[in-house]
Amino acid sequence: MKRIQVLALLIALAALVTLGGGGVALADGGKGVTVQPLTPKPGDVITVKGDLLGPNSIVEVRIIGTGVDIDLGEVQADEEGDFTAQFRVPADLAPGTYQVQATGAESATTEITVVAAGPTSSAEMPMDPAMMNVPVRERPLWETIALVALFGALSGLGLFFARTARRELAAR
Repeated sequence: MKRIQVLALLIALAALVTLGGGGVALADGGKGVTVQPLTPKPGDVITVKGDLLGPNSIVEVRIIGTGVDIDLGEVQADEEGDFTAQFRVPADLAPGTYQVQATGAESATTEITVVAAGPTSSAEMPMDPAMMNVPVRERPLWETIALVALFGALSGLGLFFARTARRELAAR
């Protein structure tokens, strides 16, 4: 019994170290795009910041949504592939959720919500201004599958140990 518990613990720790290490390295300092503010009104100026989109590349910035694909303009990335530029949200853009896509040698997207012109309610504003600079990172398919498998294996181990404990209590 002890041998099985030690083996299960070692397998779980190895899986966490293997999968956890990859996610931490990618979460900070990776390619991405951020927009300030995240809830502009039509006609407002937004600041778009891109990271690691291709050294010295020309980066095209677009607003994309259902039936909408608007070219905001192009900007030159620096030697690290970073840029910061300001663009005006089209005055005739309907309120709704859109993707801001920056494409150079690499591509990254983030989401903005265009709000109606006029006073906005507190429900439309982001809760925490510090969260406005968090880049969106899509998890690769292999990583998603591995995490689902890991959580499935850990759930199975938990059920196994609960069943084993129940049997030991019933045997006493």
